[in-house]
Amino acid sequence: MAIVKTLTPINPPAGVATYTLALPDNLFWVNELSWQPLTQAQERGIDGSLHVDVWMRRAGRPIELHGEGAWISRAQLRTLQAWAATPGLQFTLWWLGTSYQVMFDAGEDGTQAVQSSPIYAYSDISDADQHRGLTLRFLTVK
Repeated sequence: MAIVKTLTPINPPAGVATYTLALPDNLFWVNELSWQPLTQAQERGIDGSLHVDVWMRRAGRPIELHGEGAWISRAQLRTLQAWAATPGLQFTLWWLGTSYQVMFDAGEDGTQAVQSSPIYAYSDISDADQHRGLTLRFLTVK
């Protein structure tokens, strides 16, 4: 089966991992159908008439990927966290035949862009150990 969900950094700075990361197949795009590119602002004129300004959003679409049963190695999770901690780093997210140019979304409220939990919590953890319950939060930039 071909890999259909990947994340690749675009022009990363020196010292940042540059490979394409295959995402778990069982990630689900939680908010895929809640985006509306059309937005508007309304206000009343002095005569009581309604004035409506309408425009299209060109970027900023939130993409939240989640899989309660999505497993990822600690090494891959550390790569994702390092990418999320790199200011302004952009990626190509390949999702089921469509590519999106994205960046991690840490949110203004301090929401974590990358979340996951270890399968087994013990002190001698290694980079090969697995984590599950993966959540990734992105914003489109183009």
